[in-house]
Amino acid sequence: MARITFGLAYFTLLVPCLLEQIQGQTPHVWIVGLRESQTVEKHLDFVGRPIAVEERRPEINGYTASIADADTELFKAIRKDPTVGFVVKMPEDYFRKIEKIIEDGWEDDDRDLYEYMTYPHHHWHDLQDRDHEIITTDDGGIKIHLSWTVRLEEGYTVDEHIYRITGKQFPLFDVVRSSFVNGYSVYFVNGEQEKKFCRLIQADFRVDSIGPVRSYKMNDGTHANPHDVCLSLR
Repeated sequence: MARITFGLAYFTLLVPCLLEQIQGQTPHVWIVGLRESQTVEKHLDFVGRPIAVEERRPEINGYTASIADADTELFKAIRKDPTVGFVVKMPEDYFRKIEKIIEDGWEDDDRDLYEYMTYPHHHWHDLQDRDHEIITTDDGGIKIHLSWTVRLEEGYTVDEHIYRITGKQFPLFDVVRSSFVNGYSVYFVNGEQEKKFCRLIQADFRVDSIGPVRSYKMNDGTHANPHDVCLSLR
């Protein structure tokens, strides 16, 4: 499942960019992806605690579930299964939005993007990229220290969000706004600041998703961060 070209790394963010255009306030679910050697039934037996599974998702050999954010013991039990590839919180219509975009078709200019969306492991790579507990993803995405991307619901401005979580008009950390999606990248000063504000960002119900910024090694040996595709300087 290795990503072998810059194009695929590039599209890792372009797909969420496109989804952002049709994103609205939507309930969230937790998405759990399992390795091909595992089954959902055996995984649930391994966890040993009831999980409110909402939907089986064969494209990630996993499921979506309603889990209280504060139930840290359940999350620990889920992650103890060595076949778990990722555990991320996403809008509950995450899969349906991509299915609808594919069903609606595309223009010739967008052919490469839409072909990537039908790539067999697209969902796995996209969701695993967002799991902050994974240092290096299956496709070589290396988590960048103290750096995150945040996507907001449509109509909710970055300024409103920053004021809600800090109580100030100007953030206490470096923010780089996106020119393609309704969101931003944030670079924290230290681990203490990261822990404090990531918790506040996640608690904001108008935040659609939050995930680490990642760097990818290209075929020529250089590194590129696909998140930069959707970012512009303040």
